[in-house]
Amino acid sequence: MADTYASVQDIRDRGVDASAADDTTVNRALLRAGIVIEAYCGRDFRKREETYRVDGGGRRSLFLDDRPVIEVLDLKVDGYAVNAGDFVVYGDAGYIRLSGGTSIFTGYAGVFASGSQNVEVHGWFGYEAPPPEVREACILLTLMFLRMMGAEVNVSQSQANTADRAVGIKRVKVDDLSVEYEYPRDVAAASAQKKSTGLVEADRLLWRFRKDLEAIAI
Repeated sequence: MADTYASVQDIRDRGVDASAADDTTVNRALLRAGIVIEAYCGRDFRKREETYRVDGGGRRSLFLDDRPVIEVLDLKVDGYAVNAGDFVVYGDAGYIRLSGGTSIFTGYAGVFASGSQNVEVHGWFGYEAPPPEVREACILLTLMFLRMMGAEVNVSQSQANTADRAVGIKRVKVDDLSVEYEYPRDVAAASAQKKSTGLVEADRLLWRFRKDLEAIAI
């Protein structure tokens, strides 16, 4: 993760001044928040140029795992280029629909020919800018992490003896309220989609972006 979904200034605007947490500390918390967000959603929210080879299904529409789709630069079926005017991209839903002029692929005009990785899609995927919900969730999680830095922690004997290196913090105490909380190590958080970010409000904001909830077909 090279950048963050919110800024140091966003955190300053929420009342965290440099005397409470310097820029390095805030950036560290922002990075952790981003890792947790990506683990929870099973995706990142950055713009990137990619080329994918996918199976044609004998239908007019082709669904892509990577969504949203910002722009399709090139589309090929069985090695043949499809003219830009012969397909429509439904970016948010993440699928391409042929609109005609493609009878060279099959006996049925406007249908992606069935095959194994016979469709090549080259374009831009992701988000031009993080959605507002993602930015707000990043801010809330960062504030939570900063708040926890002075909290009491219990780490098992088998784990590292500092909170920063621990695999998991099992219990924290904030404002005299002791709560159960599983705090994943960065590597662990990035390796599998999590059921919760650890903050209910962040879960609510991010819920619709979870990759496992996206429709496979329309």
